[in-house]
Amino acid sequence: MHPTSPQGKPRIFYGWWLVAAGFASLFLSSGLYFHSFGAYVVALESRFGWSKTLLGGSFSLARVEGGLLGPLSGWMVDKLGPRFVFTLGFFLFGLGFILASRIDSPLEFYAAFLVISVGTSLSGFLVVTTALNHWFRRRRALTMGLALTGTGFAGVFVPAVVWSLTAHGWVPTMVGAGIFVWIVGIPLGLLMRREPEHYGQWPDGIEPVAVADQTGDRTVPTAADDPDFTASEALRTPAFWFLGLGHGLALMVVSVVSVHLIAYLQQELMLSPATSAQVVTVMTIASIGGRLLPGLLASRMEPRYIAAACTVSHGLAVLMLVRADGLELALAFAVLHGASWGARGVLVNSIRGDYFGRRSYATISGYNNLITSVWQISGPIIGGLSADLTGSYAPAFYGLVIAGFMGGAFYMAAARPKPPLRGGYDATGLTSP
Repeated sequence: MHPTSPQGKPRIFYGWWLVAAGFASLFLSSGLYFHSFGAYVVALESRFGWSKTLLGGSFSLARVEGGLLGPLSGWMVDKLGPRFVFTLGFFLFGLGFILASRIDSPLEFYAAFLVISVGTSLSGFLVVTTALNHWFRRRRALTMGLALTGTGFAGVFVPAVVWSLTAHGWVPTMVGAGIFVWIVGIPLGLLMRREPEHYGQWPDGIEPVAVADQTGDRTVPTAADDPDFTASEALRTPAFWFLGLGHGLALMVVSVVSVHLIAYLQQELMLSPATSAQVVTVMTIASIGGRLLPGLLASRMEPRYIAAACTVSHGLAVLMLVRADGLELALAFAVLHGASWGARGVLVNSIRGDYFGRRSYATISGYNNLITSVWQISGPIIGGLSADLTGSYAPAFYGLVIAGFMGGAFYMAAARPKPPLRGGYDATGLTSP
């Protein structure tokens, strides 16, 4: 049953406003930080002469932060609510850019980008996917896909950031980015909400069907309802670890590409800055289509099989890139990697909600970040060392091909866990056989 206005007309289910807010927030954070990080690397390398290993190390440091902060930020979202965490994140995100405009040493550079990273962690995927996991069940994959397309559309920021860095320099670009984040991002935080039950609504805007149990004096959820794992219960399942390892290896590929792609395109394929930015834009546009696929396919195919195929495709795409000798294969890489990135990113968050439920979703996701951070930390450093020591990214890129195939195997192994038993009932509320 959908809520109605005082005039009796159906209101727009508030969950859809959360989808819009999630799209806007990921558009902002991904565009100004994640997608554009490679452009900042080129600009700072030119200005200070710092090595690619040092610059890539800041991205890895951010992943250390993401891993260590993951369980805490997940607990904060579950206990304090997404609005507070989201707003705090955007404040720190903007502050980090302001601080970055004043750096003059590697230590200051690392400190500023650590603040940016904390801000994006608290205003990014974890909060958005947690809110949508609370407000949607039947449409979970679809709504996550729609919100996460914000990261794909964010690719339009890259040419703008490259232009600003070229025309105005890195200091005005950083200051402008920080102010823009505050003006746009902080109001988005005010749109976030806790579970729909707090506001007299239900997931998907549909009141759940209740059935009488054997005593007839209580209601229990139907079998179609979500499981309800606590964080400790989820950690004891093989599925949690297989999903984390598959996701981590896939993110290793993504992190190396995000940090070093523009440098590789310009310095090894000899493409111009404008052409390199276009390759990144094609990649992110392809990710938009990829993020919409899970909503169409998840009900027809086993989601973990789709995630496995996407992770293998990451490896195949990097193989195309390392074998490229011009723009054509670079564009083919951009399409395959972008589409795989988009689809897999939606699927892993949707699968986690399907497997473990709503109650501790953010905390469980935070612990997952401890696993994925290991691979995200090592990837950019290995890529930078490969370029600095051998003069080429090829050795690191061939390693990413292997990582893609290994990640696919972990996803294949991540079968749905059985709900935990509590007092004669499993976590869905059904009597155990």
